[in-house]
Amino acid sequence: ANNSTVSTSLSKVYKSDFSFRVYPNPVGTKAVVVIDGDYKEREMVVTNLLGETVYKTDVSTGHIMDVTPFAPGIYSIKIDNKTKRLVVAR
Repeated sequence: ANNSTVSTSLSKVYKSDFSFRVYPNPVGTKAVVVIDGDYKEREMVVTNLLGETVYKTDVSTGHIMDVTPFAPGIYSIKIDNKTKRLVVAR
């Protein structure tokens, strides 16, 4: 009985029970990331089309990201196992 209790609590810990949105998209200056769900702290990683990390931070409920240093183009925002596309345009 103990083993099943442990595995149940572990699956709750690792379950990615959340979703996120990014707006505006395309974005010129500041992108707002809104996280809906369990609000655990997660790492957010933004990569360019070459797979290079251009931005990294910890997020739990949301984040405002200044994209002015980014070159115009397409980026991926990854939080845990979920990925969204962000277009930076000026």
